[in-house]
Amino acid sequence: MRRTDHLPAARALTLLRVALGGALLWAAFGKFTLHAVWGIPLPMVSATWQQELPVRFAGWLQHHPDGVIGAVVRDLLLPNGAMVAGLIGWLQLLAGVCLVVGLFTPIAAFAALLVASALAIAAAAAAQYDARPYVLMMLLAVALMIGRAGEVWGMDGWRRERRRHREF
Repeated sequence: MRRTDHLPAARALTLLRVALGGALLWAAFGKFTLHAVWGIPLPMVSATWQQELPVRFAGWLQHHPDGVIGAVVRDLLLPNGAMVAGLIGWLQLLAGVCLVVGLFTPIAAFAALLVASALAIAAAAAAQYDARPYVLMMLLAVALMIGRAGEVWGMDGWRRERRRHREF
C-alpha cells in the first residue's frame, strides 16, 4: 500500500539515490582499466589502486592502532589489501548501477555504506584527502535504506507492482 501524500519525499529520495549512484559510478570508473584477455577488452581494477589502498590503510593504522576498527584494519583489511581494493572497485560499480536504476536499492545502499566506510578510513590516513564526502555518502546510504528509495521511479517499485498483480 503506497500513500500519495509522501510522494514529494519519495521523489527527493529518488534524486538522492540517483546522485549517490552516479557518484559511485564516477569513482568506480577511475579505479578500472581495460585489459585484453584473448583479444576481448575486460574491465579490471587498476594496479595503482590495488597498491594505493593498502598504503592508505597502513597510514591510518599508524595513528589509530587501538579499538575495534583498528583491529579490523590491522587483521582483515591490511593483509588482504589488493583483494579489498578490487572488492571496493567492483562494489562501487555494481552498487552505483543498482542505485541509478533503483534495483535492489536496500542491498545496494548497504554496499555503498560499506564502500564509503572503507574509503573514509583510507582517506583519513592521508592529509591530501578529505574523509567528509565519504561520511556524507554513508549518511545518504542510510537514508536510502530507511526510506525505501527504489520504489518511486525505480525498478524496485516496478517489481513490487508486478508481484502484487500476479495470481497464484
